Amino acid sequence: MDDSDYKKVFELAKNRLNEKSEVSLKDITDCIQNIRKSFSSGQASFTFGIGDGVKMSEDDYTRLYQDLSDHFINIKMEAGMSLQGEEQRKRDTRWYAEEFKPKNDNFYWDRLKRNLKSYPSKVVEALDKDTDVVMGQIGDPREDNFGVYGMAVGNVQSGKTLNYTCLIHKAMDAGYKFIVILAGDKENLRSQTQKRLNERFTEVQKERQPISLTTEDYDFNKRDSDRDTRFNLEETKPIYAVLKKNSKVLDALMKWLDPQRISEHAILLIDDESDYASVDTKKAKEEASAINRKIREILNRFKKYSYVGYTATPFANIFINYELKKDNLPDLFPRDFIHALKTATNYFGAQKIFIKEPEKFLINITDYEEAFPLKHKKKHQILELPESLVEAIFVFCLNITIRYLRGQEKHNSMLVHVSRFNDVQRQISEKLEELKRGLGDFITEAKNIFDRRFVDCNFSWEQVRKVLSKTLSSISVKLVNQESEEFSYPEDPEDEKLNVIVVGGASLSRGFTLEGLSVSYFIRDSEFYDTLMQMGRWFGYRDGYEDLCKIYMPEKIQEKFKEITNAIDDLMAQLKRMEEERKIPLDFGLAVKKAAVLRPTSGNKMRNAQRRTNKKPLSFFGVYRFVIDKQVHEKNLRILSAFVKSKEFEEKGFYKVCRGVSKGEILGFLEEFEQEFKHKEILNYLNEKDDLWDVYFHNAGSEKVDGWKVAKRNAEVEGNYLKRKYFKLSQQNLIAEIKERPALILYILELTTENGENPLEGILVPAYEVSFPRGVQNQEQEQEREERYYNAQQDNLARKKKTRRAL
Repeated sequence: MDDSDYKKVFELAKNRLNEKSEVSLKDITDCIQNIRKSFSSGQASFTFGIGDGVKMSEDDYTRLYQDLSDHFINIKMEAGMSLQGEEQRKRDTRWYAEEFKPKNDNFYWDRLKRNLKSYPSKVVEALDKDTDVVMGQIGDPREDNFGVYGMAVGNVQSGKTLNYTCLIHKAMDAGYKFIVILAGDKENLRSQTQKRLNERFTEVQKERQPISLTTEDYDFNKRDSDRDTRFNLEETKPIYAVLKKNSKVLDALMKWLDPQRISEHAILLIDDESDYASVDTKKAKEEASAINRKIREILNRFKKYSYVGYTATPFANIFINYELKKDNLPDLFPRDFIHALKTATNYFGAQKIFIKEPEKFLINITDYEEAFPLKHKKKHQILELPESLVEAIFVFCLNITIRYLRGQEKHNSMLVHVSRFNDVQRQISEKLEELKRGLGDFITEAKNIFDRRFVDCNFSWEQVRKVLSKTLSSISVKLVNQESEEFSYPEDPEDEKLNVIVVGGASLSRGFTLEGLSVSYFIRDSEFYDTLMQMGRWFGYRDGYEDLCKIYMPEKIQEKFKEITNAIDDLMAQLKRMEEERKIPLDFGLAVKKAAVLRPTSGNKMRNAQRRTNKKPLSFFGVYRFVIDKQVHEKNLRILSAFVKSKEFEEKGFYKVCRGVSKGEILGFLEEFEQEFKHKEILNYLNEKDDLWDVYFHNAGSEKVDGWKVAKRNAEVEGNYLKRKYFKLSQQNLIAEIKERPALILYILELTTENGENPLEGILVPAYEVSFPRGVQNQEQEQEREERYYNAQQDNLARKKKTRRAL
């Protein structure tokens, strides 16, 4: 069955199941049985609107069951978490969810919710709850005056645009008459955001259609501001504008605002990528930087305003000097609230790529230095493409072919990001055009790559080869930079799908989405967390082809991404603890982890940052040395197996978790488990505390052996022991998860040396780690020290609190 017919069957099945308040796996099975009956009775063409004689294969039914299960049951998203400022706590932040929403017409939100029917139902529920919380945090437009500053923090390409789109619709329902969205400083990103917002209003009838001051093709400009266009906002539909962060654009908007007499009405200003261009980078005694000053001037034109910044890299925001006023206007620090957004369970993010399964998605490249040195000048000449890039092109072509064989007839993209210079990018584009013309002559090379890289794709080379020639002829190369033509994907679903290699630099960072991105060739370096992380266009949602995704990248850059990922996870873990301890946003800069060769953001955004060295809590203990004795590990595997089978676990991403286990059971397991030595800290903790524990069972790995998901790890031989080379796995995987209780984390490993030898002859190795949420002291061992960056205003805040307590 082709993709278009399958979609018709899937949509009808989904609509039938949507009639139920709660969908179970049995409901899905029953629904598919009814579909089988339609096909067997010859009614399918009438029921689904498909051609006569079209049949569903067993593979189609398997796919349908999986897709419906994902939509209604498997894919989930938790609501986020919030910090509130001291003044914010005095406001009624339930005004929207508990008072306005249940009692009023939710015209715009109801229509948007219908428009989101393609999203998993539990994700839409979480979006609804999340944006209810943020609506409560921003000002109530029925009040006489207010000024609210907030920030929403999410992951790169995790759905922040959809989140603020939901917020905008609810704000329009609540009475916000004017909404401004600042969408980066590049026109391609502004246009993409405008297009997405426009699409969400398609189901709104003309008489209630909001007025947009901008279009996909045109930003706001001086000509617009000179027009004598006036609105009576008491009677007019809501107005919105999607603007670049450009000084002339913001000047034009202010000029247009002045005669509109709308200061009595409420403005919601959404600052997308709020850590970029919006932060004041000037010294304290200097005039504020242009974009920052003009954003504050726009807000100051209203008696009722709410500012919400959205970002995945909040480092620059949290170092803002929140006590400093320029032109008597407060800065954009999120003093009133910070809301951390969660991702859906099918998010393809940094944790999965760089920490949990790097061997699955990352391909180390070593042959790039001559063609693409990390440091090169704008006149650098490219004589030849490296073999690794040629391989990446073939992997992309094979990905397209396999997606086609899976019935996924959608856009496919590959990213080539190796230089910031337009001329170098042009040369690469031209070389790729030359390579593309001769791809059909390299079928033998394609087979070698297929045999090496696609072992688990479930298609034979013969099946792939039959389609590959068509794929090779469909490839196009697009150059995307400020000197090239605008690039976009065809809008009409009936249009031919693009199979495109996109070459670019800065224009492909910060929010721009490459549809169906499955291969990235990336050789860019930076010393800043935020700059490097925002270049990662490979994050996002890759349903149906995540297993095909590959990122070609030098090991040096991989290591930097790992450090950034850990720093961000550490920050989010602190945010979670701060929420529990009812801390305020002014505390948020408490601890931004310092990496070895990286800084959180550029120096002009860190004028208000201080660096301190602290003792590091010893929170994790575990088994990292393993005796080379098969009998010991066979015994430990039986002990671990019996312990796991005695518990009821729930799925939690890459882990299964059992909560509320007694300390007696934990102590029994640890005493029975045979190892070289026992950590005194663990036994002391168990003897002194009566805490309940959470047990995590690591449930991820590239292979399943004897029914267990096995994590493959490198080890070094030390005498009669194997020592895990990369250990403390859970410090990276679970740092944002372990918070309330001590935790026992269980693993099953397959240990091999770097040259592939297995001294244990294939015996699986059980291991564990123990974590304490606040750390414990180790009197026998000098504690590690770590450096962190703080907002310098923390000292002032502490002094003020101390003074208040004294009074």
